[in-house]
This record gives sequence, structure tokens and C-alpha cells, in this order.
Amino acid sequence: MNAGKVTPSTLGRFAVQARGALTVFARFERSLYATDESGRIVCVVACDLGDGALHARLPGALPDLPDTIELAAAPIWTPPLLPAWCDDDLAAGLTRATTMRPAKRPGVWDSAFAAGLAALNRWAGGAGSLDACRDLIGLGPGLTPSGDDALGGAAIALRAFGHAARADALGAFIREHAPGRTSDISLAHLNAAADGEGSAAFHDALRDLVTDGDFASLDRIGASSGWDAMDGAVAVLSSNASR
Repeated sequence: MNAGKVTPSTLGRFAVQARGALTVFARFERSLYATDESGRIVCVVACDLGDGALHARLPGALPDLPDTIELAAAPIWTPPLLPAWCDDDLAAGLTRATTMRPAKRPGVWDSAFAAGLAALNRWAGGAGSLDACRDLIGLGPGLTPSGDDALGGAAIALRAFGHAARADALGAFIREHAPGRTSDISLAHLNAAADGEGSAAFHDALRDLVTDGDFASLDRIGASSGWDAMDGAVAVLSSNASR
């Protein structure tokens, strides 16, 4: 079967690394996931879903594509840097994010999720081990489980706010322990987060932390993934790791 040519408007830094024909293995209303022969995963998305590390963002709606596709060259999207900020800006933003966080849907994993966030907070403040965060990996339902979203959000936030050593440590932890403990799709997003990159919508929410924003972009990231990721960001930025 001939591969369908896909011409994105932009490609994320991880999507652009895919080589040759890609095999589609998951389809959704406005996105699909495909993998190259080496196992690298790309998410082809409709324009309104925005840019992201794994995204091949189309100029319009998602067409009916064949099971094998090829990506045309496109400009590479990278997350923007945060604007200038001070400690008071961040402290106010963290309080605002905590207050505005919608109530979580009750689940049997809630206590484990809360325990994992507390462990992340202690570790980021220098009072605990990342080993205590291991149960977050693969925790919860969904395409990207809540625990994975929190770890990814924490890793991206640490990198964005200049905590390079902590970001490196959390990234190494993710790469070592996540394989085999979560889905291939979630693992691909975690690996991008380990390098400090997520969706444009989440990077917009990190900017909202220091610009008095309303975090509306988080509602566009899955059913709860955006806010779960912000939970992880708040956990590590609220600790003594914050500058």
C-alpha cells in the first residue's frame, strides 16, 4: 500500500526525528498516533489541538488517512521561553493554580496519586527520594494516566523554571523506570517531558503561573491530563527547589 503524504504546518522536535513510512496504530476524532520502524511515535493532530513535542500539526481538520503515512518537511515548533518573573509572581501563580484546580473525579487511585505528589514535593525540596514517586508511573486510567501526567508536568516545569539539576534527575528517573510500566503512547509523552517539552497548551499554562493567567489552556489537554500535569508542576515548584 502506498503511504499517504501528510503535510503539517509544524512538527514538534520529537516528531521531526521520525524516519520513513509511519504505521498508524491508534485513531481518534482529531488525532492519530503512528510509529516508524525504530518505534518512534508521532501524533498527527488537527490544527485546533495545537503544537506539541510529538505533534505533526495539520493546517486544518484531520483527514481520513491510510494506515501508512509519510510526513513532509515542516517548520519545527519548540516551546517559548517564560517571560521575566520574580518569586512573588510564581508564589501567587501557584496559589492561584491550586485554588482554581477543578475537583478530581473520584477514583481508587486517588490516595496513591496524592501520596506520589507529596513524595515529589519532598524530593524537590531535598527531603526525600525519587524512589517514593515510582508508583505514579502508569497510575490511573486513560491514554496518558494521571500519574504519568503529573511526572511529566513536574519534569517540564523544573526545566522551564531553570532547575536544571532537578530536571536532569527526574528525566533520568523517568527514562529508567517508565518503560514497561505504562503504555507506549504515554511513555513517548514522558520521554519528551523528560527533555522539558510537552504540549503548547501546557507551556501556556506554565506562563500563566507568572503572568496572572487563567489556566484555560489546561482544559484543552485531555479529560484531566492538563490539570494532572499542573499538579506535578505545583508539587515541585512549591518546594524549596523554587528560587
